[in-house]
Amino acid sequence: MENPPDAGSTVAVWQQKLDEHRNPLSDSKPVKIGQYDKTDIKAGKNWVYLEYLEGEKYNFHCNGEKRKAVILITCDPEATDNTNPLEIIEESKNRTEGCYYLFELAHPEVCEVKTE
Repeated sequence: MENPPDAGSTVAVWQQKLDEHRNPLSDSKPVKIGQYDKTDIKAGKNWVYLEYLEGEKYNFHCNGEKRKAVILITCDPEATDNTNPLEIIEESKNRTEGCYYLFELAHPEVCEVKTE
């Protein structure tokens, strides 16, 4: 899926309300969650942790801090793009700071390569 025209080219993660056919609602404006150029990356043996920062500020939650997305990619040698979509785990916004959107994705590309 491409970024909406008004989302901006540096937006990595955005939120938008969709209809039952997964098309954006005409009165729904995309909300920027995190940007490509504001990314923190951590990795281990069988996982990658991506944190996209500098999203739009919350209106009423989280003391108005900027939104961020956390994407945890874990090893699954059997996963495919068709069978393992990006899963939305939670939006943690009922706090005063440290709010985030959490996503999880299982993918073979982060599995440790075993050499013989």
